[in-house]
Amino acid sequence: MKTVKQVFFLALSSLVLLGCANKQEVQIKPYISAYNQESVAIDINVIKINDKRKSKSVAFINNDGKTIKEFKSTTNLEFWFADALKKDFSTSGIKNSTDAKTSLEINIIALDAKFTNKTATKVNLYGNVEIELVFKNGLNTQTKTIKSSFKKWKISMSDAADFESVLYESLSDSVINSIKAIIKTI
Repeated sequence: MKTVKQVFFLALSSLVLLGCANKQEVQIKPYISAYNQESVAIDINVIKINDKRKSKSVAFINNDGKTIKEFKSTTNLEFWFADALKKDFSTSGIKNSTDAKTSLEINIIALDAKFTNKTATKVNLYGNVEIELVFKNGLNTQTKTIKSSFKKWKISMSDAADFESVLYESLSDSVINSIKAIIKTI
């Protein structure tokens, strides 16, 4: 009977400790297609998606001007963005074809969110996404930059999970803006 109580106590203690543990990596959920504009018939050849961010950290908590916590993402942004484009290509009428006259290379330049421990301000959460679209048609090259930023107020943010929804929203906005830019450019 004593060992049953010890096993029960150990299991209960482990459950409590796991429940209190802070999440240390941001996991961005898979994209849900959000493009709801008019469909067009366009062919493009998406050559590659590159993650060219200088830092692989995506979320920061600052206090008194110093970073006290920094979080990386477990999500491969190249695959995430490719999957998102595939989903919105189908609803927008864009066809990814190797026979297309125009090719597209996509560069993920920036993705970050910063929370500052300031409760007396109207804004304490800042974010930024920057995507570069490089179109090539024969000898002509055209580059478009998609920038999205946000400013919000949150009561508090203490771990990586607190950043997941705002980073997802920012990336989703950049996907929709990329689709619109592709349609306008071709």
